[in-house]
Amino acid sequence: CSCPRRSEESKTFLIEHGKMVVETDSCVGVESSGEVSEPVEPRPEDPNLERQQVKAKEKTEYKCSECGEEFTQRSDLARHGGTHTQGKLCESAACRSPSPSAREKIRSGQKDHQCHECGKAFQRSSHLVRHQKIHLGEKPYQCKECGKVFSQNAGLLEHVRIHTGEKPYLCIHCGKNFRRSSHLSRHQRVHSQEEPCECKECGKTFSQALFLTHHQRIHSHSRSHRCNECGKAFSLTSDLIRHHRIHTGEKPFKCAVCQKAFRLNSHLAQHVRIHNEEKPYECNECGEAFRQRSGLFQHQRYHHKHSLA
Repeated sequence: CSCPRRSEESKTFLIEHGKMVVETDSCVGVESSGEVSEPVEPRPEDPNLERQQVKAKEKTEYKCSECGEEFTQRSDLARHGGTHTQGKLCESAACRSPSPSAREKIRSGQKDHQCHECGKAFQRSSHLVRHQKIHLGEKPYQCKECGKVFSQNAGLLEHVRIHTGEKPYLCIHCGKNFRRSSHLSRHQRVHSQEEPCECKECGKTFSQALFLTHHQRIHSHSRSHRCNECGKAFSLTSDLIRHHRIHTGEKPFKCAVCQKAFRLNSHLAQHVRIHNEEKPYECNECGEAFRQRSGLFQHQRYHHKHSLA
């Protein structure tokens, strides 16, 4: 940097200081007190430095949207982006106000990095990059045991536990182990009484007595809501509304990833698991997981008849 105030500083500082200079003919110096001084004209004593700056400017391809600084490589631009979220004073003409630190953003739950494909937002750019592999169809992580591939390393690590039998998530209440944290969370509802209302007919649990009452109509065969199109009767109004979409062809639930539409919200939830590689229903006998509960039941009937007997 040709700023006289910084000419005697270390090379490391000059590199950092130079990052904040934005396509201007003069450098904005910063006093030790934190006050911004008047611009000073660059010193032309170093022709080699001037030639390097011209050469670098000719090769720049990636430009920072915050301050306008340009880079020859995308990775350099990504690293530079952190300078705008470290609570420092940005010295460019485009940005001269303090920005909150990355840690503060995490605490507040602020999500600035949004996926342009589906609109999902993330707190960190690295999480967005990892998520975008789903849309690109990129699956660089392969299981050495069976060859199955995954878009995220976390998905591979969870899958490998099927082969190793590892179940690292322990329930502190009963000592039962699970392969996935989501399975442990679902299991702990039994102990936490999040769903204390249990149907005596089928064992299904609910968080409120009202929901249990609605559910029990299925067993009582009280079906007072009848479809005008086909005459089919239902115990709940909501069931009739969902059924009526068969006749109207209405599909109000659309996937944000591939735009496929569904008649029921539950069908959309099952479909999204394809994009997320989520398989929440795990066999307690062998650890194989499934996207749908019906897939798990079918698997158990064919492969684990002895445990169901």
